Amino acid sequence: MLGDEQDATGGHEESRSASPSSSKGVKSGESNHSSSSASTAIDPSEKGDSYSGGPTFLDPENITAETLNNHMLTVGAPPLDLLVRTSGVERLSDFMLWQCHQDTSIVFLQCLWPEFDLWQFLPVMVEWQWQKKKLLEQQKSRGMSKSD
Repeated sequence: MLGDEQDATGGHEESRSASPSSSKGVKSGESNHSSSSASTAIDPSEKGDSYSGGPTFLDPENITAETLNNHMLTVGAPPLDLLVRTSGVERLSDFMLWQCHQDTSIVFLQCLWPEFDLWQFLPVMVEWQWQKKKLLEQQKSRGMSKSD
């Protein structure tokens, strides 16, 4: 039986891990001793004309604030009015800083995220609403005093 297998393959030994594409270029009469380290990379010319050769990056000179806004997950969302950070740590670690603006209220809570519930959130929301109302009243009073 073993002799029959050698006759069927022409006396060539092939590795089980050899890919079919690695044996295409072998001439008859040469032995094919493929190893498992044969490259499986696809030749870009085989993919067609649509292959661009990798990711394309914008020129840093052409990146604007609009470019950043249009490529965020929050595209189309208004700027943040209220940002709540749990865990008692008073830093943001650059979290959503691009989405904040000068009127964003930032609140640091001593509770951890699993403990954050409606009872933790309600005082924050009431305080934010009170601050917002007070700010609007100040803007209205400034507007009336300027017109006098």
